[in-house]
Amino acid sequence: ANEFVNNFVTKKFDLALLLSEKLFREGFEAITLLRFLTNYLQKLYQARIEIDIKGTSFDEAIKNQRLFFKAEAIFRLALKNLSANFLAKILADLQILEIKMKTSSITPKLIFNSFIQGLIEEKTNL
Repeated sequence: ANEFVNNFVTKKFDLALLLSEKLFREGFEAITLLRFLTNYLQKLYQARIEIDIKGTSFDEAIKNQRLFFKAEAIFRLALKNLSANFLAKILADLQILEIKMKTSSITPKLIFNSFIQGLIEEKTNL
């Protein structure tokens, strides 16, 4: 799941899609992966807000997130490259996605992967 998140936050959505499919084949639940991703993105958003609004230093904002030391390098990279607007939008999209996964008759795994596929297409069309 960490590898999935790392690819997602570095906007390698095609690799994230492949990894999500692999995780699902191995029995990982879509809602669990969604929440794992959401929690990570919330940490990024919190750090971004601390830097942009509160004037917290980059290093201090990262330290405040209490990350596992092996996760810090990717977190730093993502924090440098992801704007508060992107993070807010993707977090809102993930909330909508969770509602769809809980209320639709379509399998949550298919809904989740369709969401990632949409990000791939959106990135391609930029």
